[in-house]
Amino acid sequence: MLELQWSLLADEMSTLDVPATDAKAAPSTSAFAEPGEGNATLISVATIAALLLAWAVVTNAGWVKPLFLPSPQAVWQQFIAYLTGQANDHSLLQHATASLLRVFSAFALAAVVGIPVGLGMGVSRVVRGIADPVLEFYRPLPPLAYLPLIIIWFGIDDASQGAADVPELPGAGRARVACRREGGDA
Repeated sequence: MLELQWSLLADEMSTLDVPATDAKAAPSTSAFAEPGEGNATLISVATIAALLLAWAVVTNAGWVKPLFLPSPQAVWQQFIAYLTGQANDHSLLQHATASLLRVFSAFALAAVVGIPVGLGMGVSRVVRGIADPVLEFYRPLPPLAYLPLIIIWFGIDDASQGAADVPELPGAGRARVACRREGGDA
């Protein structure tokens, strides 16, 4: 009975004359159909300019001591001094090159050690049995905990700075082994 009433009501509603909507729709408030659409480059540039202007006003007006917030002019002058090597023993380019050499040599050493260990752990239970306890001990340690030990063991020169990155890749191999054991497609 209730189903019959619902069907009659649905039939009545379908036969009602609904006035046609006006072809003129309300004007759009945006040129874009979806929120967040469009290029935000101009807004980003304006934001950066406003922040730089605020920084210059605050520091040049003396509202903040230069010890805590140097002016943009002072920062620029110091950057140029470092860039040309006047503020340090070498130029910024030489320091950047040395840092990149350390990073890439440490990554290469980590790859040479870590990839074979990770692959060995993935295919051999013997290698996994040997390497797993060491990696499982090392994995949860935060880098700030073992960096002082690396400095003590290897010194403060380039060797210690490269040695700090070496243990990172076997952890990636361990993750691959865990994924493979779970039936993943690593």
